[in-house]
Amino acid sequence: MSFRNNKNLNIVILLAIVTLFSFLPLFNSTFYRMDDIYFDMLRIESTKDALIQGIFPLKIAPHYLNNYGYGIGFFYCPLFIYPAAFLKVIGFSTVTSFKLFLVGCGFAATASMYFAAYKITAKKYFALIATILYTTSHYKIIDTIYRGAIGETLVFIFLPFAILGVHEMLYGDGKKWSYLAIGMSGIFLSHVLASLLLAIYLVISYLIRIKLLWHEKYRILNSLKAIGVTLLLSAFYWIPMFEQMFHSRFSLNTSIANINSRGFELASLFDTKMVNQTIDTPYSVGFVLISIGLFAWIYRIKLSAFMKTSLILGYCFFFLTLKSFFWTLILPILPFFNQIQFPWRFNMLATPLLALGGAAILYQLFFQERTVQTKHFALTAIILGVFGYVGFYTFQFPYQREVITFDEHYFDKPNLHSAIGAGEYLPKGTSKRMFLNRGVVFKHDGNILLVDRVTKKKNKLSFDYFLNMKEQKIDVPLVYYYGYRYKIIQEDGTESKSYPVSESNDHTVQINTKSTHSGTISIDYVPTLLTKIAYGITFTTLVGISFFYVKTKKFPRK
Repeated sequence: MSFRNNKNLNIVILLAIVTLFSFLPLFNSTFYRMDDIYFDMLRIESTKDALIQGIFPLKIAPHYLNNYGYGIGFFYCPLFIYPAAFLKVIGFSTVTSFKLFLVGCGFAATASMYFAAYKITAKKYFALIATILYTTSHYKIIDTIYRGAIGETLVFIFLPFAILGVHEMLYGDGKKWSYLAIGMSGIFLSHVLASLLLAIYLVISYLIRIKLLWHEKYRILNSLKAIGVTLLLSAFYWIPMFEQMFHSRFSLNTSIANINSRGFELASLFDTKMVNQTIDTPYSVGFVLISIGLFAWIYRIKLSAFMKTSLILGYCFFFLTLKSFFWTLILPILPFFNQIQFPWRFNMLATPLLALGGAAILYQLFFQERTVQTKHFALTAIILGVFGYVGFYTFQFPYQREVITFDEHYFDKPNLHSAIGAGEYLPKGTSKRMFLNRGVVFKHDGNILLVDRVTKKKNKLSFDYFLNMKEQKIDVPLVYYYGYRYKIIQEDGTESKSYPVSESNDHTVQINTKSTHSGTISIDYVPTLLTKIAYGITFTTLVGISFFYVKTKKFPRK
């Protein structure tokens, strides 16, 4: 099989090999601890339970916090977690499902970068180089197999689309805004903080091209179309989230005192080993992507406006990951940057931008107007070079972590149901430890209360009760989220209408017995009218986009 006659197939095979190589430590039967492993494993497990129980879409994960429930689905979109949960449903173990999901995300990110790079330049060798640099980039690998950060791993799938969208809007004909919409929608539904970083990149990129936008205002209009479609597509997520925030106060604050304190020293980029498990060394963009840009200066390589901007912005975002005077100056003016928590998150932007800029440099040096043999030799050298760097430097870090074991009873351990990070999505003033240690407790006004036959299925809690008076407030063992409603079924079978619950002083669900001294109370989460409207908006948008796509394909404009 010759490379010339089967070029596309060989590209697929080559990129598949590169992608699999980037996940090599995951194929080890030993499982090493990752930074976000408990949080993300619980996301998969709770989404799996929701699928089995028929909860779709997942808003309140019922088995968190000793079955008090946790509204993670309101604030952390579960859409892209469903493939991992489905693997668990069909019989794969939690660890295997997690690993397969990460590898699947890796292949998707590889494909998206090749697609974007080829669309930008229409050069296959350039697209190959950019994709190889991106797939084997230090931070991308570390984010996936060292941190185990599902949200940011998903972001790497959509970043190339967002960058391609910027190219089309600001350096292309300004008409293909759909790429920008895909990138923004995917990133927003994957990781909210990454959306903030993307917004910074977009603002800077548009300011750089402000003169062009002033003369060709249709580009602004098309960009607004992309933003509008993004809001419509993601309405099912952000409308219920803001509805919750309107009705209740949540912790949500992930800010730290000083983001600069979590930056890393430039010298650590050249370290070969971590010291005392510090975050400095592994969370860098990597020596390969940093060094390639030097060739542009040494050999005076002329880059296109887009590639030059990508390279410069890539270095700027890398600079923001360092401990520097910049943060000392900017934080007093713009303290919201502390919400990002970790400055090395800017590597999410630096990585694809430096990969594209680096690919442009290497393409001009070794591929432009070269023989096929020279191109093959250069491509082989690049692959061997990045493989050597990744194998010697990047792959060492996962093995420095302790080994952890998951068995079938792992998620039945009550103390692990609190693996919810800082509990940002609990009502403000609530301690996750309080729910963890509380147990199945019913609180009341101080009168005699007898509770029997307590059952919980999905997010529905029911129990029989008897009071020595007709009306009383009862606090039940559910974390309060707007949308819970309850019914009272009297002993003669008469069923009341549905009532909204209240929030107790302990931030649990509170109900009022409504002059009924005994019977059965049934409490369940019911999507609100606004939530249903949000689902309708997203569904209608998807149908409209599909109809428009089919129409334009069947009857293309002349």
